[in-house]
Amino acid sequence: DDAAPRLHEPLQELTSAVQALAAEPGLSEEARGRIEALRRCCETLGADLRHLTGYALTPPSRAPFSVNTLLREAIHLCRHRAEEKKIRFEERYGTVPPVFGPAGRVQQALQNIVINAVEAMPFDGGSIRAETAAEDDRVTIRIRDTGVGIRPEHLRHVFEPFFTTKPEHSGVGLGLWTSQQMLGLIGGEIRVASRPHEGTEVTVTLPQAAPLRPGRTGVDHPPELSRNTAEERGREIA
Repeated sequence: DDAAPRLHEPLQELTSAVQALAAEPGLSEEARGRIEALRRCCETLGADLRHLTGYALTPPSRAPFSVNTLLREAIHLCRHRAEEKKIRFEERYGTVPPVFGPAGRVQQALQNIVINAVEAMPFDGGSIRAETAAEDDRVTIRIRDTGVGIRPEHLRHVFEPFFTTKPEHSGVGLGLWTSQQMLGLIGGEIRVASRPHEGTEVTVTLPQAAPLRPGRTGVDHPPELSRNTAEERGREIA
């Protein structure tokens, strides 16, 4: 899909126009504030388009990885923001087999989902449950928040690029779309269930690289990879 590259030129023209407008003398403080907000939006959109362009052109490296490790890292990167909003994470990691694919991209997809969960929560706190499990021949990740939820008329659009229910200037609506694209690279699926004022649950399923060894049905974790082994032998994570 060449949509992202085709958007670069009009965005550059818009950014130039905004910069020229900001240089006009005699603007009111209110007008300057609105122009600055527009400039920030252009900057955010430009960064997202650069990411999408690189994502589309760069073939991903693939290697076995631990979903538990990636989910822990995604939560860790969002923990500071969660603490600011008095949010606690309830983490439950099951005994899961490894998954084969581009670990860097899968972690980014999980991080997008965790960020959405944190941002959906009210400032007076609450909980986000994150859990993993092996179900049939798939590895399942569930992330459930107790936030504002999504209205039914919006739920059918959540995977569309640039669709967002966040307040103005706080997002451009690419998080779930890019997550779906990244997970689809390895046959993964993502589903969203939500009710207004009750919260949202995002379920991700990924194909396992190999089944668990016979007898490993207890609570102990199988040996986990601390990083994507594609980093070794001169290869890099995409």
